[in-house]
Amino acid sequence: MDDKAEKCKGREDGSKEWPEVLRSSLFEPKSVAQMQGEYRISQPYRHLVIPDLMDSEVLKTACEELKSNMQATLKETDIFKVYQTGDLANMDGLPEESKRLLPSLFAIRDSLYSLEFRRLVQSLTGSGPLSGQQIDLSANAFGHTGHLLCHDDVIGTRKVSYILYLVDEDWGSSGDKPDGGGLQLYPLDKEGVPGIPAFAPSKTIPPRWNQMVLFAVQPGRSFHDVQEVYNENKPRLAVSGWFHGALETEMTDWPGHTFEPAKGKSDAEGNSGETAASTLEQLKGAARGGGQSGDDGKGGEGGSSTGDAFTDDFVGTYGYEAMRPARSPQIGHAHRRA
Repeated sequence: MDDKAEKCKGREDGSKEWPEVLRSSLFEPKSVAQMQGEYRISQPYRHLVIPDLMDSEVLKTACEELKSNMQATLKETDIFKVYQTGDLANMDGLPEESKRLLPSLFAIRDSLYSLEFRRLVQSLTGSGPLSGQQIDLSANAFGHTGHLLCHDDVIGTRKVSYILYLVDEDWGSSGDKPDGGGLQLYPLDKEGVPGIPAFAPSKTIPPRWNQMVLFAVQPGRSFHDVQEVYNENKPRLAVSGWFHGALETEMTDWPGHTFEPAKGKSDAEGNSGETAASTLEQLKGAARGGGQSGDDGKGGEGGSSTGDAFTDDFVGTYGYEAMRPARSPQIGHAHRRA
């Protein structure tokens, strides 16, 4: 077994912790203290930028898995324009032959929601216990003119938002012409009234390869957007999602903490169980080479989905023509979450 395969392998006892994928120095006391300090003084609201989060080779392999095997939908309204996969939490429902094509994506997902990393995120943000059962993430790609307007991420039981960038390593080094796609953070308006963001952002965080940005979800405060992508040749590719508050059944993992019932819905997407089940069926159908988002009336935004894949129009546009024949598993689509 080669080094990359070994890093993407679970523990012998069957648990899904991925310590070799995450940069080990993140967990050293000196590093934790430094990140806590950076988080405390950050503006316009508390956030943290973590460079070199994971093993770079695993991330590169994950990018190839995305480009070769994942199906994505173009979601476009008056507030966003983005290609997005289905919820990666539902990869567990795929056939075994499809799972074997996605080892690095599984490694990324399971490392992010490992108890080790969730405890680190909690210690950095003061979020309280975070769930390892309510997994909530997807891959998204903003092409030329792609964007996402200002919002605060407050839905359901979300506690912490994060973005893990998979952009090309030379993103932002195009000389005089900017690539765009930055994460823009907004302060409150000049009166400081919660719920009213300022007209313009006060900070822009440019995408960087293997960089994570995270922040606590704060109603009426954690306003942000995705700056328009100016690069005509490369997409702004990322894995993004949320950590949700821990369930009562998970509190044994959090000694010293008291369970606090979440104010929002318990489902990771704020959806009904019927919708969550439907999403899984879409994933299974797509992996068999059939089924498009929207077939059951529960597809993309506004009930309209193009069924475009990373391996078709979008990827072809950005120079991945060699991957066009790759068709399985076509991961289906989930509801877009702002």
